[in-house]
Amino acid sequence: MRATRPVALVANASSGIGQAAAVALVDAGVQVAGTSRDASRVAVRDGVTFLDLDVTSDESASTVVEQVIARYGRIDVLVDNAGVGSAGAAEELSVAQDQRVFDVNVFGVIQMTDAVLPHMRAQGVGRVITISSPTIPFDRDMVQTDTPCRSTPSNGTTSTTSWQRRSRKTTTRPSSTR
Repeated sequence: MRATRPVALVANASSGIGQAAAVALVDAGVQVAGTSRDASRVAVRDGVTFLDLDVTSDESASTVVEQVIARYGRIDVLVDNAGVGSAGAAEELSVAQDQRVFDVNVFGVIQMTDAVLPHMRAQGVGRVITISSPTIPFDRDMVQTDTPCRSTPSNGTTSTTSWQRRSRKTTTRPSSTR
């Protein structure tokens, strides 16, 4: 079947930001294929077709993209919203926990993008929107600081965000951008 309206594939459309994105796209007249780790457990939503997806699996990413292409004939937008975080001090987290975060937040994004790009190139159009979870632990003892950087031609200044413990005296130096 060839879709007459734009088609979006929304990773992790079962809750949170992904769900809100899927609903907004449906409201805008877009046909939406949403994913979840277990689509059978997701409540039915008008205008959203749910499919199983494990972003850490090349096979799963390729399969879900092929399912969307088979159903709609195209993918115009990928909203890559799958993400996980972990909390705790760096020395308290296991390598396996860190690996899981990277598998989902980094490699999962790469796998989904790699799976849709050939189709988007063949269509001559497509957009990839990536939304990811922060991987920095958030706790009461951490404060966010914005550090001014050197001037850049585009807008005059940039800043970096860093995290510091409140209880320690630390100095923040400007970082360079290229």
